[in-house]
Amino acid sequence: MSKYTNLPRLYLKEEISQGHIIDLSDESAHYLTVVLRMKPEEKLRVFNPEKGEHLAKVESISKKSCRIIIDEPLRDAVNEVSLSLIFCPLRKERMHFLIEKSIELGVTDLYPILTDRTQYRTFNLERATKHVIEATEQCERISLARINPLQTLPDLLNNWPINKTILMCKERTGSQPLAQTLVNKFIQDPAFLVGPEGGLTTEESILLESFPFVQPVSLGLNILRSETAALSALGFWQMYIKAQKVKHNI
Repeated sequence: MSKYTNLPRLYLKEEISQGHIIDLSDESAHYLTVVLRMKPEEKLRVFNPEKGEHLAKVESISKKSCRIIIDEPLRDAVNEVSLSLIFCPLRKERMHFLIEKSIELGVTDLYPILTDRTQYRTFNLERATKHVIEATEQCERISLARINPLQTLPDLLNNWPINKTILMCKERTGSQPLAQTLVNKFIQDPAFLVGPEGGLTTEESILLESFPFVQPVSLGLNILRSETAALSALGFWQMYIKAQKVKHNI
């Protein structure tokens, strides 16, 4: 596998199996022909969550089309540990940044929500899906994160599985620090919730804490932007998981 790490990666919706010939979609063909300027016989890696990652070769290419042939398998599909992020929509550039970095940090499920102080009250699902695919191609993951439709905070809570913990990230509160919470309480597949710019209202905080699966946690004394709070929590979680694997020799 290591000798192929410098090859470009491409997510494909199509069936991937050795010997299979695929005429790429216009978007994928444009990427290989115009952006990467690939030529016949050059190699790349293709993947999807169902079939894993395979080596592939450009069979023919023109300005508007590209045909590839699937070669040997490189990595199997994997079942990733569930890690969810609940967030409010942000301005376009910041939303792109948050999605990209959350994918790099292992998020498997994205939940955009509306709260009283949410400034941007729409969520472009098609654009977000493209960002997820691009980030997955870049960071070497195989599975694609699931993106849930935009919903209100009460709707999310009323339909949330009772056995899945939501860690509600708060600032300047008496809540237990995130690190201490993870040490004291076994949490297998958490969901991190970060509020909008300006924070959650008192009523929303009370509503959240009325549900038994919600655990308030502190991210420290500083006021953080939404994306900073989310990435701080996700980054800490990844370090915690790695430490646990080392500790238990997993």
